[in-house]
Amino acid sequence: MAYHILTWLGLQQYYWSSKLLPEIERTKFPELCLEIVSIGVQYPGWTVRPEDVESFAKRHYGDSPAIQRTLKLNYATGIVSRPSIAHIDLKDINADEAPSITGIHSLFKEYGVNLAVEACQKAIKEWGGSPTDITHVVAVTCTDSSNPGYHELVARELGLKLDIDKVLLHGVGCSGGLAALRTAANALQGAAHRGKPGRALVFATEIHTSLARRAFDQCEESGQPNITVALFSDCASALVLSNGLERREFEQPIYRLLNWKQRTIPDTESDIQLNVHPKGWSAVVTKNVPHIAAKSVRPMFDELVRETPLISGKGLLNATSFDWALHPGGLAVVERAKQALGLSSAHLSASYEIYRKYGNSSSATVISVLDCLRKIPGGQDHVVACAFGPGVSVEMALMVRPR
Repeated sequence: MAYHILTWLGLQQYYWSSKLLPEIERTKFPELCLEIVSIGVQYPGWTVRPEDVESFAKRHYGDSPAIQRTLKLNYATGIVSRPSIAHIDLKDINADEAPSITGIHSLFKEYGVNLAVEACQKAIKEWGGSPTDITHVVAVTCTDSSNPGYHELVARELGLKLDIDKVLLHGVGCSGGLAALRTAANALQGAAHRGKPGRALVFATEIHTSLARRAFDQCEESGQPNITVALFSDCASALVLSNGLERREFEQPIYRLLNWKQRTIPDTESDIQLNVHPKGWSAVVTKNVPHIAAKSVRPMFDELVRETPLISGKGLLNATSFDWALHPGGLAVVERAKQALGLSSAHLSASYEIYRKYGNSSSATVISVLDCLRKIPGGQDHVVACAFGPGVSVEMALMVRPR
């Protein structure tokens, strides 16, 4: 008898909770409003041009076919110059051997942390709030590894509170900027559902200068050219993401997040890699990457649009209805994606500009592209941000520009 009474009570509780909870949730949890309210980008002051790369290679390496082919690629990237933390004569990368992973970490700690702090300070200043109002930190890098991570050093320098939620992403490479944004968006959704205002500081920092010697070593060891010595640059970029609760008058949205998605393309794990080595990290970007990007970007876009009523409900089903903040992993990647999506160069103008002026700064690049895009007059109301990383992993986010 007691068993049946308890069962009946349990069913009653389930029935009424199923009836009432949706109404309670609608009352307690208003429609979320995730907004990028500021962006800060910091490139270092030195630049490396294609002729500097050739001079550097001749200083330390022979005249092997692999080196020659690499230098030929170096002049064909379409990149005018790439920012660097130091002059090409920096002693740390001009010793008899490539710097050790310990030396590379020291360079990151010396230069990368300061670069990240400067980018974050720009983002916080534009936002208008106080560092002590930051509730979450999501950071990323693929050119350093330490415990505690560099995000702790940056948080300390910025004067952030000690009890905020912090996380450092690893293993996501060039897709890291959007992976960090996705992680922050999910965290701020959780905060909003608990009725808590959230302001997330998202930042990405990459120092590729310290890996130049290792990249040339790869050429000599494998007998194959290595395009990475001609692509990568140093940068830190940051943004502040708000969940809209307790919005203040000074907070002005740049982009409003509508939806986001991540997907791993099967059987492509060997096409983009950054492998640990005693002399740092060995970057691998195969010739297949432009094809993978072209093949995957359209289905990903179509699926994300279908899953976003605020987009599909307006009939915005064509890629040409959006401006694109595409991570410029290489010129061929951008060109093949453009063809697959039926875009014009104007749709990708920010990606082209960042690539030409600054090259590929891995995870920091896509935030830099978003920063560039907002400064271009006119353009579409809606924006797609997209990046490719190890996996091969595709990150994509749909946004709208409040007008």
